[in-house]
Amino acid sequence: AIAMYGMVLKTGENESLYTLANLYKGMALLKKGEYDTSAVVFQKILAESRHFSEEALVGLATAHYSGGNYEMSKEVYSSVPDLFPDSLWLPYVEKRLKEVNKKIAEQKEKDSDG
Repeated sequence: AIAMYGMVLKTGENESLYTLANLYKGMALLKKGEYDTSAVVFQKILAESRHFSEEALVGLATAHYSGGNYEMSKEVYSSVPDLFPDSLWLPYVEKRLKEVNKKIAEQKEKDSDG
């Protein structure tokens, strides 16, 4: 699948389709466990396009979370309601923020014990 998205990305003719292909590429990399690479793809979407910004932010936050960077994940998830107050992603983001806060608390407790 990643190779097919690459074929679309090589043309780059349709910005919306190009961005969507990048989004799916980032999601495929995320599922593959390539968190840093997927984060780069989501950051590229945010820097270069006005399409699918909400989805790219959620993908970026998820990549950070999956890679164990909980503080950065919290920062990115927290930006979604500020930037997109009417987003359909808000219930998901709120749920994920609770999970992130729990992980951060666990990490702080572990650090203070060790």
